[in-house]
Amino acid sequence: MVVTVMAEIPGLQYYLFVIVALLLGSILYNLKQRLAINKREATETALVKEAYFHPISELPNRKNIDIMITEQIHRVHRRAQSFIIVIIRIKNYNDINMRSKSEGDEFISEAGTRVVDSVRDEDMVAHISDSSFAILFNEYLEEENYEILFKRLKNVFKDEFQIAEKRTLMYDIGFGYSQYPDNGTDGDTLITEATHQALK
Repeated sequence: MVVTVMAEIPGLQYYLFVIVALLLGSILYNLKQRLAINKREATETALVKEAYFHPISELPNRKNIDIMITEQIHRVHRRAQSFIIVIIRIKNYNDINMRSKSEGDEFISEAGTRVVDSVRDEDMVAHISDSSFAILFNEYLEEENYEILFKRLKNVFKDEFQIAEKRTLMYDIGFGYSQYPDNGTDGDTLITEATHQALK
């Protein structure tokens, strides 16, 4: 009886070894698959960010807001409503950026943060060109409230911009707006109209 048990032990050890080896192999395989998935997801996230967000301010870019404007048009058209788009343009941004790329980047990032802080969560701020931001307002505004809105946005740029080197930057801001459907029935037309006003 003792001899039989002793003879079975090596066989038992072999099966335990096989089971442990299979478990470790399975764990390593799953870990490798998870790492591959994480890498692919990180790559996809980076591609989406590159395609739909501005590289400096990290705000939605022109392509992103174009999609949102189209969706907004479909939504308000069914309800026979309206909405406005505001363009804020830093008229002398190219001059700032030509003097120092780092100063230009710091300035435009701070400008974007100020604009975002001045609107509601449901409104969308986009960085649509090197020198311009667009605000897509999520609901209809009475025309008599436009002046209140513009005053609030202008106050965003009331305080001076001081960059890391403690230098104060001089800037020139232009504002423009367009209203759907009075000034256009598509995103390109609405943004173009508002931009023309901001350049005056």
